[in-house]
Amino acid sequence: MKILLALTFVFGVLHLLTMTKLFDTSLEGILLAVIPHKKTSGWYGVLTLLSVWFFYFSLVFQTWYWLFGGKV
Repeated sequence: MKILLALTFVFGVLHLLTMTKLFDTSLEGILLAVIPHKKTSGWYGVLTLLSVWFFYFSLVFQTWYWLFGGKV
């Protein structure tokens, strides 16, 4: 569980930071970093959608963990 928290925390923070003007490039998505595809392929859209869902899941998971201490 702590590995998932670390992964989502690091990815979530990096994703938000790369959206600012501090960085020249932006982090597209965690799945696109692992499985790169051309922007013209059909899989690019699917991987982008799954990456966005993972990003939102990471924000919800972090909120739940910090509010409730990881307890159900």
